[in-house]
Amino acid sequence: LEGEPAVQARLLETLGDVSWSLGAMDRAEPLLDRALELRRGSAPDPDRQASVLNRLGSLYRDRGEPERAEEAHREAVALLEAAGLDETAQMGHSLNSLGIALSRQARYAEAAVVMRRSLAVTELVEPEPSPNHAAGWLNLASTHYRAGDVTEALGGARRALELFEATLPENHPNFAVVHANLALMARQNGEFGSALVSAREALRIDRSVLPAEHPAIADDLGTVALIETLLGRSEAAAASDREALQILEAAFGPASHRVVAYRAGALASQALAFGNPSSAVTPLEEYVLPVLDQPSVPDPRSTVSSLRDWATALRRSGRPSEALQVIDDRGRQLAQMLQRDDLWPSFDLIAAMALLEMGEDARAVARFERAVERADCTFTAPCELDEAGKHVLRAHWYALVGDADRAFETLGLAVESPAWAAFMLDARELGTLPRDDRWAALERRLDEKLHHELAVSDHASPD
Repeated sequence: LEGEPAVQARLLETLGDVSWSLGAMDRAEPLLDRALELRRGSAPDPDRQASVLNRLGSLYRDRGEPERAEEAHREAVALLEAAGLDETAQMGHSLNSLGIALSRQARYAEAAVVMRRSLAVTELVEPEPSPNHAAGWLNLASTHYRAGDVTEALGGARRALELFEATLPENHPNFAVVHANLALMARQNGEFGSALVSAREALRIDRSVLPAEHPAIADDLGTVALIETLLGRSEAAAASDREALQILEAAFGPASHRVVAYRAGALASQALAFGNPSSAVTPLEEYVLPVLDQPSVPDPRSTVSSLRDWATALRRSGRPSEALQVIDDRGRQLAQMLQRDDLWPSFDLIAAMALLEMGEDARAVARFERAVERADCTFTAPCELDEAGKHVLRAHWYALVGDADRAFETLGLAVESPAWAAFMLDARELGTLPRDDRWAALERRLDEKLHHELAVSDHASPD
């Protein structure tokens, strides 16, 4: 193929795609890099060059490097604009990919604008429904989900599912993607039974079409484990987490960012839900600290959650002064890296409880009041906690200060909120409340919701 750079590039692109589809990202990147080099050195073909850039950008994104992904996708968009290819399928794809990269950096408002432009281009190029329409809707839905707008997210994801059903054969891999997203969105909306059904369906489809060691299967298992935890099924959740970790370690190595992040999240979820917080401290610390040493945060949502869990695990382990230090030092560092003016409200709530346990009542009350003032969130400043989570944290505070009436009031709101959880009534955090006559009624309300969701998931289970 000497003297045929375009043909060489096409072969390298194919080999790169195959390596990537098998989870071998370390082999895919140099193949795609060489293909791009050949494209740049041969006759101008902006469409094909943009295609390779988008492949590389998606690889960077999946590897936890959204800034590099953004750079590649912006270059693809610029190439197409310079060539007058504004209304082409490749432009629609490039804009969609750029939107995903922005969303992964928590720049949700920018991402939504870019994704809507992508949808407009796609609908112009393809007037009839197509999988590309569905993919655009799904990515926009994911951005709304990450921003905390669950209603918009569910609407977009369901629209995507309708379009996939109209345009793709049964068991197509894209169905796994949309079901995985629906699982997370339904979970955030408190529909745990439906969420588990969607998560299992995503896992079933991916197992049928992908190699057993593919990272997408680990993602599916992680979603199943998360929802099983929320439903109180600790053993099933732990089994799914173990299998997911085995797959990720084989694909990326045991010390990779993705594996360390998953291990920390899984251990924290299990430990904090089922009463062994001290076991979560070290893995969370080992995940968060290296992230804070980087120039940028590869996964903002996961890092915020992990730092919050780290401080919570320290406080629940009887180490309130260390919890406060994590919030005030590491939390502020993370906020600065993500260009926030102040801490997240839940961080202040955790700090308030730590201060109270340290006997610093005045400082504790001040932190609590500040947290409550800033608890609302918007599309450009999304919540890091859902409504149920905020109610529970406040209930813990009221329990600590001995205000049983307000504690029960906020717990009642939590139980009725989306994203309630089976372990919400954590007696270790709620002091003397379980000895109050109102406790039994609260437990009954939570049990009713739990049994309903378990019935939904079990009714649809193939087992």
